[in-house]
Formats: sequence, structure tokens, C-alpha cells
Amino acid sequence: MNVQDIMMTVKGLNLKHRVICFIESNSSKYVIYTLNEVDENDNITIYISKIVVTENGLDGITIRDENEWNIIKGYIKEIFTTNKISVKTLDYSSLLNIDMSDYRKIKIPRKSTLLVLKEFTPLLFKNKENIVKPESNENIVKPKNNKNDKIENSYKELYLKEKQENEKLIQKINQLTSELNGYKLAFSNVKNAIKNVD
Repeated sequence: MNVQDIMMTVKGLNLKHRVICFIESNSSKYVIYTLNEVDENDNITIYISKIVVTENGLDGITIRDENEWNIIKGYIKEIFTTNKISVKTLDYSSLLNIDMSDYRKIKIPRKSTLLVLKEFTPLLFKNKENIVKPESNENIVKPKNNKNDKIENSYKELYLKEKQENEKLIQKINQLTSELNGYKLAFSNVKNAIKNVD
């Protein structure tokens, strides 16, 4: 990915944003970017603006259509799991002239962004009043499970299951041993009673 730091105006504020990619999909253009904000759950906020033509020129707006939003979230998953994008990418220079009025955002676990964002200085929100509140779970993009993680989890589950079975068997053996000792004692008492009768 051609990640670049670019001065962009978003909601009237001209700040340095880390642009992850500028793409075209289904004849629409989207810019995906971040300010490197890390919240208390170690998630990074990623912003997405849809670029449209208005009477005043180009503008960046939010994505309201849920089907369109799901497609863009799919691209974001692709970016952060493969460090590639399967749609057309555009030149960043035109972003310098856009005053983006709105965006839509999601949270991504910081550790899953390292492949793309590499080294950067996170903007940490430590004061409670400035903490970026995590969004609903549906807007947190999870990295794909690694095959090794799946295998490791399978072995853990198998081990715990076997351990539980062994504990049950030990309890059963103790119970049967106790019952057997009870039968032995009863048999011994019967044997003694027969001797006394003789």
C-alpha cells in the first residue's frame, strides 16, 4: 500500500492525515485515512469519505447506504489482512483541494494495522473527557484468524476436554473403590456371622 501523510481539510480543520488509499469502486471514489487515534481498547480509528462532485467542486461526504458501506468495509479488511487492494487506486494529489465535510468511521485493533501503517506515532487519548468511545462491535474490523491460531485453539480445546474426561474417570474410580470396600466389609460381616452360627 502507498500510505502517505497528507495535509487535508476535514470538517474545516486542516491537519496531517495518514492516507491509506484513495480508490475507485463502482464508479465512485473513496478515501480511507486516519489520524492515528488509539482509544483505551487499543483500537485505531479509520475514516472513510466518499468523494462527490458538488456545485462548489469536490467534497468528501459520509456513506449512508449500508450495502455500499459493507462493500467498503470488505475493502478495508482486504487492505489490513493482505496489504493490497483489488480495486483501482487513484493519485493522492487531488485530495489536497478537497474540503471534506463528513466521513464514516470504524475501529480496527491496532496490532492488525501494523502491516499497512508500519511505524507511526499513535495519538493517544488518555484524558477521560477526550477518550474516543469504541463503536459497536459490528464496526470493529477483526483480522482474519491465522491457521496456526486455529490449530493451537483446537489443541487447547482437545486438551481441556480430555482433562475433564480424566477428572470424571478418577471420580468414578474413587466411587467404585468406595462401593467395593463397602461390599467387602458387608461380605466379611456375613462371613463372620455364618462362623458364629456354626
